[in-house]
Amino acid sequence: MSNVIQMSNVNPMTNVIAGAGDQVYKKLVYAIQNNNLQRFYPYERVVKLTQQISSVSLLELSNAFRITAEVAIDLYQLALYDIVILADDSGSMTTDSRIDELSAVVEKIAGVASRFDQDGMTLCFLNDAKVSSNLRAADVSSALQKVRFSGRTPIGSVLRQRILHPMVIKKMSHGHLQKPVLVITLTDGEPDSKDDLVKTLQEAKDFNLSTGSTCAAFEFAQIGTDPTAQRFLNELDVHPSIGNIVDVTSSFELEEEEYAKAGATLTPHMWILKLMLGAIDPQYDSADEMAMGDLAEPAVLNNPTMVRLVLSVYAYMMSNINTVVADMVRMRRQHPEPNERFEVVFSQLIAHRRPPNRGALFPKFKYLTFKILLDLLR
Repeated sequence: MSNVIQMSNVNPMTNVIAGAGDQVYKKLVYAIQNNNLQRFYPYERVVKLTQQISSVSLLELSNAFRITAEVAIDLYQLALYDIVILADDSGSMTTDSRIDELSAVVEKIAGVASRFDQDGMTLCFLNDAKVSSNLRAADVSSALQKVRFSGRTPIGSVLRQRILHPMVIKKMSHGHLQKPVLVITLTDGEPDSKDDLVKTLQEAKDFNLSTGSTCAAFEFAQIGTDPTAQRFLNELDVHPSIGNIVDVTSSFELEEEEYAKAGATLTPHMWILKLMLGAIDPQYDSADEMAMGDLAEPAVLNNPTMVRLVLSVYAYMMSNINTVVADMVRMRRQHPEPNERFEVVFSQLIAHRRPPNRGALFPKFKYLTFKILLDLLR
């Protein structure tokens, strides 16, 4: 398969993608390899896509999100996907300013999507049967004004019937799926049936595995500050079966509070960035439990050793806690200077070396472990 991307034997520094385009090319290859998208993107198509989207101003993206260019380059990964938003139009959305919040989030996502794809994105609702295709930022307000916010929250069934089956499985089965699909669900509450949602996501996971590609990626984000919705998202994030194929983002207000407790600052722009990239870029997955300020620093993003170690710890804690302990032992030998937080987490991990429920243990230590490793590698 000579047209499959292999970083080891493809030199991106060619005339067609030299200069700034080389950064874009490398970022696309990074995303393709992380998500097993090679069947969608042979080398020639990646080069062509690089040429198309390199015209998108990195400076404009940096200014729009108030982030560094090193972080803004991550947004180019979205060009690999067809973006579908599943928006909650249940009656509870009329509470407080949730509709306005929804509109602002959808508009921001549409603005980014339309920069990389002239077809924009697709907007679906839980109760209203309307499907708005080729949506751009300027169209969002009009599209939402036509929706009557009422009804319940059937996330599982709608996700399966309106998105997963017709837009992913059917198209893929007939050879018509040109791009993988990134599904972003925006909701203010828990679904009518958690079991139905889990069943749908399990079907998506099984389909991805059967194709060898991540045909569909899933992000769930909270609108409003309802504690029930937040608990639902947390449960989804650590679910033993499908937790590893979804990314979840609590509302900005709730995450801002958590960041403040950790001594970090979260901006609305970084919250949106995490929401858009969390399901497709492992650097942003679980970023709500890392210090986003650390993640945003070029010194971190440009240090391959740091990135690899942080991501490997995430994987280790999901699969083998003993490996984490062994790595921390090695790190302590290499960094003998006192580090109180390192010792605290190390002792806690030792105490729970063979936990009866690793999934329950993971969230408790995830943030501290990430933060300590970042500190040690500075």
